[in-house]
Amino acid sequence: MAKSKKKSKKQKKTLDRQQLRELLLSARTRTALDLRELSMDIGRHSRTPGSDLVWIAAYDFDEKVASLAAGIFTFMIQEEMIPEDVKYRIADTALPELSQALRNPSLSDDRKYPLGAMYVICGGDLRGEELSGFFKDFDAASHRAAQHMAEDVNDSHASLIEVLASMGMLEPNEELTEQEFLAGLDLCSIVCETKPEAASSLLGAIAAIAAEHHFDLDAAEAALEMMAETRCARAAWCLDELARWPGMFELGDSARELAEELTAAGVNAQPPPPAPLKSGNVSCTDNAGDRMMRLTFQLSEERAICCVILLDESSGIKGVFTVAEEEEDGADEALLPPVHNMPEAPCTGELARELLADAWVSNEKADELLPAGLFILRGLLGGAPILPKRRKPRLDAYDPDNIADAKKLLKNSGIIATRPPFAYVLFTSTAAYDYVSDSRESAEEPDKNYVDAFIRRAMPHERDIMLSRMATNLELEALAGRAGEEACKTAALVYDAVAHETIPSERIPFLRRIAEASIDQINTNLALGFTSQEEANETLMRAEEAGVFDDLLDED
Repeated sequence: MAKSKKKSKKQKKTLDRQQLRELLLSARTRTALDLRELSMDIGRHSRTPGSDLVWIAAYDFDEKVASLAAGIFTFMIQEEMIPEDVKYRIADTALPELSQALRNPSLSDDRKYPLGAMYVICGGDLRGEELSGFFKDFDAASHRAAQHMAEDVNDSHASLIEVLASMGMLEPNEELTEQEFLAGLDLCSIVCETKPEAASSLLGAIAAIAAEHHFDLDAAEAALEMMAETRCARAAWCLDELARWPGMFELGDSARELAEELTAAGVNAQPPPPAPLKSGNVSCTDNAGDRMMRLTFQLSEERAICCVILLDESSGIKGVFTVAEEEEDGADEALLPPVHNMPEAPCTGELARELLADAWVSNEKADELLPAGLFILRGLLGGAPILPKRRKPRLDAYDPDNIADAKKLLKNSGIIATRPPFAYVLFTSTAAYDYVSDSRESAEEPDKNYVDAFIRRAMPHERDIMLSRMATNLELEALAGRAGEEACKTAALVYDAVAHETIPSERIPFLRRIAEASIDQINTNLALGFTSQEEANETLMRAEEAGVFDDLLDED
């Protein structure tokens, strides 16, 4: 008789609640890398990670274990590297447990306080007064939580960033409530008593964030007044910095008056200590006029932070984001790879300040508020004021008059029209769009005469911005050590010919190829209903912000 074969299935290791608690106890450190590894283990092996972590956070007899459970829970929900299906499973199993715990009258306010934040980040529909109804004294619980947090605050960039992150203030698109803002002020009021410098840096950042979120002016001014009351040198520096920011309006006036009062009282402004720049990169300018700086600063022997600064040739400093915090050499480069096909070059701290000063001019002209994230970055880049000032790209690495085979290179310049970063020079003016729209040639391949006429029509409106982008990208290639390459020498010859008008624009092969690509793009955008490049760019930006392309990127 044949023996029946038993199918063996490899049993997946699972964690029950007690084993999960033991795993938390084994976590002796709470660094970013340790938290990520621990979170991955919990996500892989716990069947109900959300409800188990909530139960431990709410009811475990050891307050340190309970606090760690709450911290791990929040980390797993917010950490980008945790898979979305794991986050959903955590939130889905956590909400019922959180709702029950918050409604439990026997649970202390101090245990409920972190549970309220956990409930909100899971999508629970409770905020403000509704949430405070589950507490015997919500304000007192909030104050005690602030006192506990204040014990760990110190006057370092690492501490500043950690505190702001814990309050959800580092995410630019995060919906920040006025109640959360006031909780930050409560924390600062405690820190002010013993650590005025640290409190001033925090208050300066919170004031900038308040302006960015358009909070009530009185609440924002409270941060400035609290800062001034410390009478410390850091407060004088923070107030003076904010007073020079465009777009602050009444808040800026208040900062200026308070800074002047401190100066009159003999308080000399003293900036926070700068942090060493571990690595820096700056990208080329793309065909929308945007470029990106990535700066990684060494905050301590074990900690580094990476900031991304978005610059726009017309609107100035567009965004400053804290992207990653790592403790292993090279981790920042691994987590933040260069943008696909966008050439980069090394960026020093001096160059970063120059580029910020140049972009600041545009914010100043439009009275456009600077991103709140810049305030954190400011201390890292040194305390000397960054004064708005235009800069000219340095092109001394190129000498068009002494380039061998110059005529041949210029004759074959069409080759570089598809070579980044020179491919990012396009005709996008209103005149270019009007010409293509009026000519009705969208269904036909443009002939030589059509391209000639297009260039002559558009070039007077495009020349300055085209030269500006080419100069920026030529400088970038030189900073990257590529100035001696044939493509760069060719681009330098094109730049010189356009700048000095030594050759009619329509006779430069590079511009002809760029014109053909531009005509094709304009026809496509017109067919989609856009009447200008600005409309097309705005729609693309909104689509990216809405995550329309996320699925496509995941497939790649």
